[in-house]
Amino acid sequence: MTTQTAKIIERGNGLPGVGDHAYDGKTDTVYVIRSIDSSIQTGPAGAGNYIWAQVEESGCASDLSEEEFDDITCGIELADDAI
Repeated sequence: MTTQTAKIIERGNGLPGVGDHAYDGKTDTVYVIRSIDSSIQTGPAGAGNYIWAQVEESGCASDLSEEEFDDITCGIELADDAI
């Protein structure tokens, strides 16, 4: 599969690492983080911190067990949507 640039947004549980999953609720798509491409960036008040990363699509939320889905700690915006 092909990797894409994405903005990984912290949701109060810290930022993920390489190999962790991120979830795009707009498209119900789960991505695997393949590389971290930036230091932690500070978002506007209340928006959370974020990093830029390379991600690869790994399926949809229903492909994961409930426990795996609950372990996802961050949201994602693909670069085309985040700029």
